[in-house]
Amino acid sequence: MDFDTDRNFNLIDRITMNGSRIFNFSLTDLAAWCSSIALVCMTIGTAGPALGQATEAEVAQIVKELKSDRFENRRQATQKLFALGPEVLPLLQKIERSASLEQNRRLENLKIVFRAIKAGQTSPVARRAWLDFKDVGFDTRDLILEKLLELKEYEAHFALLEQLQPQQIREVFEDNGNYYSQIAELCRSEQWEVIERLLSMPIVWKYQPILCARFHFLMGTLENQTMQLRKRLDDRADDQKPSGLDEELKTVVKLLTFQRQYDAAGRYIAKIPQERLRLEAENQLLFERGDWKGLAKRAVLAASDFDKTQPHFVCSQWQYVLLKQYGQGVEAGREAFKEIEVRQRETATLDTGLLAALSMLTCDWEKAKTGIELEQDILSVWLLSPILNRHQEMGELIGAGVTFESRSKWAAARRKEIGKQIKKMERESARHGTNGDFKELAAEARRKVKYYLYVCERWLELGLDAEVILYMREAYLQLHDVTQLAGLKNLIMQRISAPGRPDAIWSFLSEAGYSDSQLTSMATSGALFRNESLLFNIENPVEIRRIALAQFLNKALYESVKNPMERLQRICFLLNSELKPTNPEVVNELYPEGFDLDKELARVSHQSTRTSCWRISQIYQHHGRHQEALQWKEQAALKGQADAVFSLAEDLLAAGDFIKSARMFDAHFSESSSAYSLGLSSHAWKMAGEAQIAQRRMFYASVVPRHYDLRTTEFYSNFIEDERGHWVCDLARLDNLIDQSSERQKLASLRTVMNCWKSVDPVESANFGRRGLLARSAPNDVFDYGIRSTVIVESRTLDVMAAVEERDFEAVRSIFDQVNQFAPGSPSLVEKIVPRLDELGQVELADYITQQTSLFFEDALVRYPNSPANRNNYAWLLACAKRRLDTVLRHAELAVQLHPQEDTYIDTLAESHFARGEFDEAIEVIQRSIALDPPRRYYRSQLKKYRAAKARK
Repeated sequence: MDFDTDRNFNLIDRITMNGSRIFNFSLTDLAAWCSSIALVCMTIGTAGPALGQATEAEVAQIVKELKSDRFENRRQATQKLFALGPEVLPLLQKIERSASLEQNRRLENLKIVFRAIKAGQTSPVARRAWLDFKDVGFDTRDLILEKLLELKEYEAHFALLEQLQPQQIREVFEDNGNYYSQIAELCRSEQWEVIERLLSMPIVWKYQPILCARFHFLMGTLENQTMQLRKRLDDRADDQKPSGLDEELKTVVKLLTFQRQYDAAGRYIAKIPQERLRLEAENQLLFERGDWKGLAKRAVLAASDFDKTQPHFVCSQWQYVLLKQYGQGVEAGREAFKEIEVRQRETATLDTGLLAALSMLTCDWEKAKTGIELEQDILSVWLLSPILNRHQEMGELIGAGVTFESRSKWAAARRKEIGKQIKKMERESARHGTNGDFKELAAEARRKVKYYLYVCERWLELGLDAEVILYMREAYLQLHDVTQLAGLKNLIMQRISAPGRPDAIWSFLSEAGYSDSQLTSMATSGALFRNESLLFNIENPVEIRRIALAQFLNKALYESVKNPMERLQRICFLLNSELKPTNPEVVNELYPEGFDLDKELARVSHQSTRTSCWRISQIYQHHGRHQEALQWKEQAALKGQADAVFSLAEDLLAAGDFIKSARMFDAHFSESSSAYSLGLSSHAWKMAGEAQIAQRRMFYASVVPRHYDLRTTEFYSNFIEDERGHWVCDLARLDNLIDQSSERQKLASLRTVMNCWKSVDPVESANFGRRGLLARSAPNDVFDYGIRSTVIVESRTLDVMAAVEERDFEAVRSIFDQVNQFAPGSPSLVEKIVPRLDELGQVELADYITQQTSLFFEDALVRYPNSPANRNNYAWLLACAKRRLDTVLRHAELAVQLHPQEDTYIDTLAESHFARGEFDEAIEVIQRSIALDPPRRYYRSQLKKYRAAKARK
């Protein structure tokens, strides 16, 4: 393809300069950009079909169904009449009353409502409709409410709702989709006055507080709305005052809490007449303001003797240990644990599992492991190795020893077990086919193979590549002819073909006995480029993109390169020029004059579809050919490729062209309905000085996930690593305070909020982490212990950060020692607190934390000198701490040498150069990470940091 750079930049200008109301076009318009611009006007559906769409006979036939014996028939008839709308009223007037009371009742209800809609809310007819509304059947009532929403008759809709009983109103509001879809459509058509009127109604505030609160917070009117809600409460007559913590009082308290008006919230809590409810509300307020000392003083164990006339907080044993630890320090938490242990022994209720859980809260692994039933399975290995960094204890559990011979013996024994299981499967299949017991035998075989592979994966992290690949090859050959376990062979390939082990791929392929059809299948499925977690089936976004590119190239090269092995080799060269087969003769045979990217891409670049343009741009990106990558990306964007538009929008944002960037993000949203792109649009509009547009985009972005049945926490979590997305912190905190979702969802939200706030306000972030742990119950299986261990480490890390900001350096050392004993070698501890301690002049404490964390890696690297993960983590903590700078570069370079295409390792190498003041080298290296994972904004922020440091120098 012949490129004209200036012409293409002009085309990008044309994409982004289409008026201010960007929602009026979508990416489909971009495909026809050079000929015309089709503006898509978004409107909301109004009344039903016109009168001419139904004849008198047809209406009469529908009405007959209103007297059917079957409820469903009557309901369908009512729905059909509603679909016709108020214009059908003249035809309904001609229908004579019948002997069917059901038909007459439904028909009269419909006539009344249709007259009311046509007459307006203040007419006598309308008032009669509202009075009769509460007596109609539930199905008719719901249809009426839905129709009024569809017709934008919001006042009428809510006036009807207010006639119902509170429980009936709550049932209507629980169907959030109606209201979220209405608000989403109003946002798209930019009817902001309607939205403000709708979300200021008292009944909406009462039953949809989170939606109202989000809007008014983002528009800057929340304080005024809170005052109005308070006035409504204060003006209530005595007989209307709440007998407990009703919805309106609860909402006011939470809004005041959100605005940090804790004293005002406390005054409303004092109005609750029931002592128990008032005490619970007081305790919750202490939680929200982070008064852990006050809560620790109130903490009492359930079933213990205490003075009930004094303020108290009755705790579970789990909560008791945490509150004492949070409010009174690490030693107080340990004393609380001892108190519980003594009580259990005295009352003969010793619960070793619970004691293990409580030991984990105090980060005492030696005590915890006595109550955790570790077994030779994936979950136990997962807990010991990736979470707690206990390689030695993992080795002891699986019984594999520490030498090549002992590990080989272990692998042979596991393969023998797998072989026996396969023979059982074969015998059962010969006798009874593949039903019944065969399925159980196959499931057990899969568990054994996955455990074998998971242990091998842990050894790969420790740098035992050569022997592990040998073990995997043996397992592959063992499974070669077992069709029922064919999927596991791909898992073996996935482990071996992780980026950074290219030699192993070709060695394996040449000896594993793949047929031509199997090789073709692997190229098509992208099996050689997948890196998938066996435990949670989570895929790395970088690898997903590599799979897509592999599939694209296999299809593009299929006709010109018939031999599947040669095609796979060419695909690997195209995805990464460093990915070379071990046999030099193969390289010379494919490329006698050396590898030439442009000549190789000429095989596929004749395709001019938007997908092919985008894929080719990504291949150039992988090879660091940024100019060509940009040109192909622009072509893809002009053809309507959504990923290309989003990528260009990010490029424009990074370059400071905010207006164009905002419009490109809006265009991407119009096509993809992605709340994330809308959130980035909000930031871009804000940076462009368009505060009002930015606020509205923010609100729309917060509505979209619920409108499309997505979790809001997923939307928030997209911004965790994004320095542009800190505005979501307050929104997430607001959601957590007001949302009435399930406890599980609230816990997910808490963790998201905790991460969002991490770099904004460490103290607030720590408080969220504490609330999250307090809301959890004690674990009861190894999987549960693993999940809670992760949260404990994260939460206590945040506690250290908070202690630094509060200048409580004694607590910093104490909590650090806890965490380092529980999960040694956590680079994030050093990353988050050592630079800050240096700033505060606490160099001795910073040195201590760096030294203690380093000990883990120094010991691990003696045992496993070829571990890329340990070398990378060691280099990262030293680079963040800016210590031992003569050592840091060596470890970072070795990690990259072991895994040349691991973008996170390359990032560490860039940070190592930065720590040494080598800014040009840092900039050059981080661009390799960006090339490997272009959408990841963190790498772009790193590049920005390095360039700023170079400019200051």
